[in-house]
Amino acid sequence: MSTPPERTRPATTDGTIEQADAIAGRLAPYIAWLAVQLDNEATRRTYREVAEHYLQWCAHDRGPTAGRRARYCTDGAASLGYSGALVRDALDRLFEHERVRACTLPVDG
Repeated sequence: MSTPPERTRPATTDGTIEQADAIAGRLAPYIAWLAVQLDNEATRRTYREVAEHYLQWCAHDRGPTAGRRARYCTDGAASLGYSGALVRDALDRLFEHERVRACTLPVDG
């Protein structure tokens, strides 16, 4: 019995695969966490879309880290077509999740 060939990703010089992996690594636990936080599937989907867009936008934002969220709410989120309040609510949930994760991850792992 032969083993299947190992799948490899194409090499890139612009870091797009690494960025996509990093975003996926942050989104996957957030999506699972949202499932136990919010009953409404449409709201969860919207929050995930905002979070994913925000993380992608951050990967390309060249401004200072301080004020990034405010810049996104003002400039970056416009293409999504959601209200400012909804974007702020979605980002509040994302940052709440990030705080929870930071408190619960093991020190050496």
